[in-house]
Amino acid sequence: MNAMDVTDRYLSRDQALAYALLRLTLGITIFLHGTNRIEHGIQNFAAAMNKDFAATILPRLLVHLFGLTLPFFEAAVGALLMVGLLTRMALVVGALLMAALVFGMTLREQFIVVGVQLIYAAIYFILLSNLRYNSISLDGFLGLKGPMIGEMHAKGEW
Repeated sequence: MNAMDVTDRYLSRDQALAYALLRLTLGITIFLHGTNRIEHGIQNFAAAMNKDFAATILPRLLVHLFGLTLPFFEAAVGALLMVGLLTRMALVVGALLMAALVFGMTLREQFIVVGVQLIYAAIYFILLSNLRYNSISLDGFLGLKGPMIGEMHAKGEW
């Protein structure tokens, strides 16, 4: 084994560890967003959203339904990311939720909040585009293969 092989092996381990830590951190944050909202009452959260979005073009019913379901999606996406299970699907769903949140905050002209949300969006991008390093995960442990954990991405098919 030459020095380059050893360097590549350690670099790959470090990239997998860095990936797992970033995925875990994002997962904790998103999971707690959802569980805190559930714990404090989703009806309260949905009612607050209705009030916050009253002056926008969004239909009240749509805002209310989004408020009722968002915490459960956040908790599920966060839990999956924390353990690295169905990681690709969780990242795609999380990124789509973030796009919806950015849309809503932009309608409300809450541009400082949008800036924070764009940081989350960038983290989703980083994790999704580097899915090949997701070896320290339940996906990796269970030997799951296929498009849900990046096989299509690695082949350039998607």
